[in-house]
Amino acid sequence: MVDKKEAEKITISKQNFVSYKKGLITNDYTLSSPLGSGSFGTVRKAVHKQTGQPRAIKILKKADQDENKFFLEVEILSKLSHPNIMQIYEFYDDSKNFYIVSELCSGGELFDKISDQGIFTEKEASIIIKQILSSVFYSHKNNIVHRYDIYLPKGFKTRKYTFRRQV
Repeated sequence: MVDKKEAEKITISKQNFVSYKKGLITNDYTLSSPLGSGSFGTVRKAVHKQTGQPRAIKILKKADQDENKFFLEVEILSKLSHPNIMQIYEFYDDSKNFYIVSELCSGGELFDKISDQGIFTEKEASIIIKQILSSVFYSHKNNIVHRYDIYLPKGFKTRKYTFRRQV
């Protein structure tokens, strides 16, 4: 039985629920189509075998990674809980790769939406900007700074205004 003083020391946070597993990720997930790739690695769509939940899995080759930076990224992501920041659920480690299992964000890339739609109403633009600023504010409040520039693509337009990226 936990006494009152001990119970007051217990803190529950999202970070306590992000699990680390060694071994083959294919024991727990069925990997399917690639969602994207770059210098960082590849992201694939996957389904958790036991629950049927769709997920995104970021696959990083160990040979190309600084192990300390990988674990730092996982630590940072596991602390964040915000509706506009991708959530991670677990991470894996096998002989060749690291894997970060996250929520599947199926809305597509913001840049593609901007390119396809072209002109946004002021209301549409304000919703997007609010989401971006809310997530950046939340991160900064938690002493986390985004490591890449966040900017609007050149010529991003609303019905009344044009925002230009400084070059």
